[in-house]
Amino acid sequence: MDLYFGDRNNNDSAVLWNPLVPSSGGGTGTAATGTVTGITPGGSALDSSHYYIFDSCTDFLFLNCDKFSNYTGAKTNIHFVMPDTSFNPFYAQIFIVFPDLNSVVRVGPITYENATKSFNLGPYVSLPIGYVMNVITVSKKENGKYYFSEQNGLTITDAMSIDIPMTERSLEYIKTRLGAL
Repeated sequence: MDLYFGDRNNNDSAVLWNPLVPSSGGGTGTAATGTVTGITPGGSALDSSHYYIFDSCTDFLFLNCDKFSNYTGAKTNIHFVMPDTSFNPFYAQIFIVFPDLNSVVRVGPITYENATKSFNLGPYVSLPIGYVMNVITVSKKENGKYYFSEQNGLTITDAMSIDIPMTERSLEYIKTRLGAL
């Protein structure tokens, strides 16, 4: 699990989520170099510098990776089916929001399956059946167009598969929606 810090000290007030890199002497680390603007990935989809910027969205708390490990009820994986293969880990990112926990889980880029044009939670993550979630998906294509999907109040079911309807939206629309979460 990588550690990131939010930095709002820039001209457009967007929160830049930068990975921490080990410091030379202690364990505190320093900010990774390089910045990006808008909702864009940094680095390749599979390396540890892959991250997205949540413009105007400053109240998310990231869910601990083992939050549901002691849950004794039934759990399941979830598949998130994209409209086509152009919404792949280089251009799209999916987040599961747990409103009652004020937390979010990122669906990892390494779980993308090109043949089924879908993401899943991977072999080591499962979520409680019956739990309520929201699914937020953001994308910025090479052509500069932004896409967004927001599905709220979804109840997790066994072997769940969710179609993600991506709609072209303005960056301002996406910032407003993320800021309202």
